[in-house]
Amino acid sequence: TCRIGIDAHGARPSVVDAELKVRGVQGLRVCDVLVNPEIICSHSMAPSVVVAGRWADVNQAQCRE
Repeated sequence: TCRIGIDAHGARPSVVDAELKVRGVQGLRVCDVLVNPEIICSHSMAPSVVVAGRWADVNQAQCRE
């Protein structure tokens, strides 16, 4: 998985920030259920919809700028 998070150098480093941008790669975002910080032990449909919704919010905000 590619953990989402705030601190790239903490105890649990992340490769994707809160805006779904891949750290260290300019202009690349990830919209995938695997950005969740924990492995999901149930059907992945609901978390996938949540991540897609988050991506849509971030994308809309970027387009308005």
